[in-house]
Amino acid sequence: MFVCGECGWAQPTAGRCNDGTTLVPIGDDLLLGTSLGPYRIARLLGVGGMGRVYKGVHPQIGSRVAIKVLSRECTDRPDLVERFFAEARAVNLVSHEGIVNVLDLSVLPDGRPYIIMEYLDGAPLSSIIDGARQRNTLLPVGSVARMTVEVLDALAAAHAKGVVHRDLKPDNIFVTPGGRPKVLDFGIAKLQPELGGNSATHTGSLLGTPQYMAPEQASGRSVDARADLYAIGCILYECMTLHRPFVADSLFDLLRKHIEEPVRPPRELRPDLPPDVEHVIVIALSKLPEHRFSSAAAMSQALQHATAALPPEQWAPMTPLGSTAPVRSNPSWGARQQQPARSPAPLHAPLGQASTVASDPNVPPPQHPPHSAPPPPAPARAGKGWIVAIVAIIVVGGGVTAVVVAGRGDASAQAVARADEPPPRATHAKHAKSAKHGGDDDDDVDDDDIDRQINQIESKVLKDVDQQLDAVHAQLGGAAKPPPKPLVPAPATPPPTAALDAGAAAPVEAPTVDELHTPDGWLVRHELRPPPGYDVEKVDVAAFVTFAVAEAKKSIPDAQLIRVDVQNVDATGHANLALPTHSGQPGDIDVRFVSPSHIPPHPTEHKPFGFEWKCELRIVGSPQQIEIYSDGMPCIDEKPLRMPRCPITDLFKRAAAKLPAGQDRVELDYRVMFNGVPTWNMAIYGLLEESYSDDCK
Repeated sequence: MFVCGECGWAQPTAGRCNDGTTLVPIGDDLLLGTSLGPYRIARLLGVGGMGRVYKGVHPQIGSRVAIKVLSRECTDRPDLVERFFAEARAVNLVSHEGIVNVLDLSVLPDGRPYIIMEYLDGAPLSSIIDGARQRNTLLPVGSVARMTVEVLDALAAAHAKGVVHRDLKPDNIFVTPGGRPKVLDFGIAKLQPELGGNSATHTGSLLGTPQYMAPEQASGRSVDARADLYAIGCILYECMTLHRPFVADSLFDLLRKHIEEPVRPPRELRPDLPPDVEHVIVIALSKLPEHRFSSAAAMSQALQHATAALPPEQWAPMTPLGSTAPVRSNPSWGARQQQPARSPAPLHAPLGQASTVASDPNVPPPQHPPHSAPPPPAPARAGKGWIVAIVAIIVVGGGVTAVVVAGRGDASAQAVARADEPPPRATHAKHAKSAKHGGDDDDDVDDDDIDRQINQIESKVLKDVDQQLDAVHAQLGGAAKPPPKPLVPAPATPPPTAALDAGAAAPVEAPTVDELHTPDGWLVRHELRPPPGYDVEKVDVAAFVTFAVAEAKKSIPDAQLIRVDVQNVDATGHANLALPTHSGQPGDIDVRFVSPSHIPPHPTEHKPFGFEWKCELRIVGSPQQIEIYSDGMPCIDEKPLRMPRCPITDLFKRAAAKLPAGQDRVELDYRVMFNGVPTWNMAIYGLLEESYSDDCK
């Protein structure tokens, strides 16, 4: 038999269809050319471990669908059949325009179940990222943000219905020719029991894609919506830098990195990335779920806020290669810019495609401090949980499902969905060796060697296990949690210490000028002595800014104020840095400066990879210390800012009518806005966002 790949019409001999399309032989695929309900099966779109995806066409009206058919082997496993149908239930339950729609589901005469889904033209996000790598061109920040906001909107709808995707990755975000994303493959989605979920994916099971797997997911613990936000953080990181946040030579090491290793700041890979965008990514990639955004809506709002001031060229269309879609207008939050458009910036170093679980040779080791605000605390490791999860992969038995390692399938770029990969079933300890050593079947690897490596890693986290048990005991007994770890990483050389309790500043031996400056006269990161009466639970914001200006000028005489950021500020003008912020981390007060004399004589917006700007400095007060350091970010466009004139008490009076009931603390930033006016921005994430000119006399 021969079939037309466009309309599904079949005939016994070779030839052409009515529209001139050449008929192709069906081979051993007996579904081609047959009908499922009103649709003819025209051609095969993709093949996966769980089955096949076909293009279906309605012969009368020409409408197209994607038909996912479970394989015969998987049909014999009730758990996989349940997962297959769970996708239809999850999608139907959410019913959102950003999620691919399921139209029908049924069973073939031979017992194989199938799902009929909407058909989309376009390509997966992964192909857009790969195309950017091949062209050596960065994706526009604004367009990536707009796509991510639309995905987050779809996730917010799913989470509101009790559905957690659990396998978000670029392959599962389909981008239409118009640049709009569609979320695919809810095949391993977690539904609440009252919504039809079951206990098949219990604690200890590992399902998902390791490159985008949240730490709690990688360690086999229970997950909630915040695991999806971690995956979105991984996707954002990859879209912005064209590098995955974590790569490793083996699955074992990749999971370990997700669980315990801090992510490399994305601005080290892409210096032109706005610091606020980097901040959103870093929060989303927090190891502990409670340190991430509280919801998809909160992350969306933060990303919109972080990209509001992007220039027009950063909103260039981001569509599948070869698409000729019209340019979409800037979203409302990014439509305020008037600068002339330019092409997206090229990368400063060639990039190659990274394998699914492989080291990335194109990522050089960090050569300078992070460009942005101090990163979140080094997260508490997941304790023995992740070791148990890894052992579950290495040691056969116990009914624990092994990790599904993501691989690029053969699915056509037109496919709206691909057949899911089933979890591999380990049958011999040699499989453990293969996983540990990047997939090679090496019979020379000794099981004792694997045990030794596990024991070495286990010994490093036993202390963390004890700390977690202490924390649980404290919570059960009503005691306070242990204090958070420092937000600012320790310098290469031990800094002078300073007590931060009120009035308890310890004497610090004054360092020499040579110790505080590099040979070219730039700043060396070091700790500052707190001002008299400094209390981390009641920091006078105005007084701290005055203190920071004086300290900055001591180090760099022509330092000029450019921005102030502070969290947990109350109506008295004081900030409690010990309280958690919206991300779950303790607050800080961050005062930024620029040195005009240190701006390069012939500055350009983009410098070679690894270039460190030495013209901007920051003074950051946290619950642990006060530090002055250079963040290495480009400073050619920074606008000097005069000292604030409006007392914070006045800002609270202006906002009194808009402050939500019971919310007495806000986040403030003071900076020159796009209109050139010094402005205070007041925010309570998800509840308030107001701006007030600093126009007090």
